[in-house]
Amino acid sequence: MSESNPEYRKTHFLERGVALQEWCLPNTMILPVMKLILTTSKTLTGRRSGKHQFIGGHNHNGNRSPLPPGKGPRKKGQVKRAFTLLLLASLILTLTGCPADTDLVPAFITINGFDLQTPDQGEPTSDIPEVWVFADAEFIGAFGLPARIPVPRAGSTQMRFEPGIRQNGVSAAPEPYDFYTPVNLTLDLAAGETIDVGTLPITYKPEVRFSIFETFELGDVRAFTDVINGTGTLAPTQELVRSGDFSGKIRVTADDPVFEVASAESFFDLTGTRRYVWLEMDFLSAAEGRIGVSGDTGLSSQSLFDPAFRPREQWTKIYFNITNIIVDLRLDPIQINLAAILPQGLEEGDLYLDNIKLIHF
Repeated sequence: MSESNPEYRKTHFLERGVALQEWCLPNTMILPVMKLILTTSKTLTGRRSGKHQFIGGHNHNGNRSPLPPGKGPRKKGQVKRAFTLLLLASLILTLTGCPADTDLVPAFITINGFDLQTPDQGEPTSDIPEVWVFADAEFIGAFGLPARIPVPRAGSTQMRFEPGIRQNGVSAAPEPYDFYTPVNLTLDLAAGETIDVGTLPITYKPEVRFSIFETFELGDVRAFTDVINGTGTLAPTQELVRSGDFSGKIRVTADDPVFEVASAESFFDLTGTRRYVWLEMDFLSAAEGRIGVSGDTGLSSQSLFDPAFRPREQWTKIYFNITNIIVDLRLDPIQINLAAILPQGLEEGDLYLDNIKLIHF
């Protein structure tokens, strides 16, 4: 998997945890050592090659998958030695390759954060708590902002800084946000010295598409008008506003505790270019919220809800990854659904929304 792949970067960050490691295996040695261990293990176990019928250890009925055809181990001692080698292989897999010049006293880069600029895309609301850092295309680490970043390099270095968000508002799900432009800088690094890059300007990438852009301002076409459940509405209000003159408001009560509304427009092939579809919004709420998708099978309507958000007393920016529920619904076209639910113990609750964007490539 390439280092440019977001899933690689996220997994690598979660496993690595820090930018520099005390113990590591040189990058050029990882593959040869792994090949040697696996080849020796296969020789010791003495199994003949063959194909697996199932992947993942179980079949679709929940039964264990059959083992590959061939003879079992020749001797108990050989199996124990093979097992030891496989444990060693597992240990190696837990170690990432050595950063270049590990023994070099690092240079340091300080960064305050990112400044999102959206000249023709509404208010630039954002929540970017992390930066994902690369030096000469090698992943250095992900750092909370503001950050002081150690970089084991000296001299002219190509640095790349990628904005990081929290998927679905969950702190345990850091994510480099591929809709934002990375910042590339050539810096002259020196051991022990610090370079301050300040606040870095970013934009949405040119290829990003906005299929919903709801600001609730007067004169704008309303994006969510198809009421599915409840007797309320999602209507413009000036009571509490994140940006501009208006936001959207949903009220749920003890007599009408659930409200669900779908987008007026149906969307075709949102994942056609890439399976990467997100819904951004600002919200403030005493009610719980849900994000979903719905479609028509021809005989009935089906919907899936997954991302949720809890009540917040202050305006909060949140990024929902709705790719999986779109794929799992297996219908085209689809609508985007919003729902508000009154928490237990309350007689009424209001949900305020602003700057809703359905974004994809």
